[in-house]
Amino acid sequence: NDFTPYILTAEHCISLSDTDPNDWVFRFNYESATCEETVAPHKSLYYSYSGATLKAYWTDSDFALLQLNSSTNGNNSFAGWNRQNTIPPNSTCIHHPGGDVKKISIDDQAPVVNGMFHNVVWDQGTTEEGSSGSALFDNNRLIIGQLSGGDASCENPSGTDEYGRIFDSWTGGGTITSRLSDWLGGVNNPNSVNTLIPPSISGSRFLCTTMKTYILHDPIPSYIVTWSVSPTSLFGSATSGNGTAAELWAINSSVQGYATLTFTLENADCGSQFFTKRIWVGKPLLTGIQKPDCFDPGENYVLIADAEGGEHFEWSFPSCPNGDPSIPDPECWFNYTGNAQQVYVYTGQQGGYISVWATNPCGTSSINVPIGKFCDETPGHDVIFRSDDSDHPEEGIDSEDTANISVFPNPVSETVSVRLNNSLFKKEVEKAFSLYGVNGKSVHTGTAFGNKWDMDVSGLATGVYYLKIVYHSKISIHRIIIQ
Repeated sequence: NDFTPYILTAEHCISLSDTDPNDWVFRFNYESATCEETVAPHKSLYYSYSGATLKAYWTDSDFALLQLNSSTNGNNSFAGWNRQNTIPPNSTCIHHPGGDVKKISIDDQAPVVNGMFHNVVWDQGTTEEGSSGSALFDNNRLIIGQLSGGDASCENPSGTDEYGRIFDSWTGGGTITSRLSDWLGGVNNPNSVNTLIPPSISGSRFLCTTMKTYILHDPIPSYIVTWSVSPTSLFGSATSGNGTAAELWAINSSVQGYATLTFTLENADCGSQFFTKRIWVGKPLLTGIQKPDCFDPGENYVLIADAEGGEHFEWSFPSCPNGDPSIPDPECWFNYTGNAQQVYVYTGQQGGYISVWATNPCGTSSINVPIGKFCDETPGHDVIFRSDDSDHPEEGIDSEDTANISVFPNPVSETVSVRLNNSLFKKEVEKAFSLYGVNGKSVHTGTAFGNKWDMDVSGLATGVYYLKIVYHSKISIHRIIIQ
């Protein structure tokens, strides 16, 4: 009952394998709701542990005992076992044939002892190649052996399977590396051990300034229970105590961070066992947004909020002047995902900021991040926007027109010149222009009636800017690099 994560399997699964158990992956809860399920469970429904160490094996009864290289952290129940020389009235096998989802086979009759093996003929279900090493349970749901071989299969469901008996494997080959007793016997060397459900901790995963109670359930009898939390600087409550209940609260509303609550169970014979729960203290910690170095209008991107302790998220993108933000628009930002920590977005043609809010029961944190530059690598490339004129919603400066707008030199350090083709742009019509930084803020505005003008940019910081030109109700945007 010390929660050491042992795995019982067949020795031939080790000797016939060309891989080391340290490289194996062990899955739990790998199951489906129906026997006919052919699709593997989603990875969110099961959990895995990597690597194990061989502790003992014996070819005569074909047993091998492995120990997982990591703790199961209270996620698993521990199957009990029976090493007595008894024959149960019926038996059950739980197995994963060929790595498939969990299968259950039932023999309504007593197994037949054949030397060091239990022989079983199934009444319901069968085993298959790849079921080797799976456990045989008696009528009390205790393990009495592991599958060694046999001729039962889907094609031969009435075939016989052989299970190496724990009774014989207990003393095995007489050494610590060839018997089970040294590993499972403990101090008292019991004849059987019941299935053990490990203790679990209940309580909120968020802790604010109001008191929350955390309870250790199913403590092991005869064990002394104490608890502690760390780091202690996050707490206004006591940070250690005795018993199965811990009453905790944050020291103030400003602290933010993960804390660990540890219940320690101590027994003179079995040593100490530790059960932990991770708790977020305070409102979310929001430090940034994972985004590309640049955006391409019309492309899709994944954005991730760099946040810890968030339960709900809300995003905001530059508004679409002439559109409905709830409907995808080819010229506007659109969030396909909705409000989650990771979102999938369509890039519009508006600059400005991306904002995100992270909320948990303790409060809300927010951050605003500049969109930054667009990815066009051709200086002076034009991005055509929808017309501002609601009477002509589809009008814009077409590609032929934009080819007749020159912005030079680019890159520029002192004066940038703008030239419009006289045959396409009327001199007497006013042209409005604005220069924007990547944060969406205007740094220079003006108007012109002719088809050429210059702008002094020598006083501006180096970087990427966008020149917006309005002709009638049509808009054209030009990317400029100031160096």
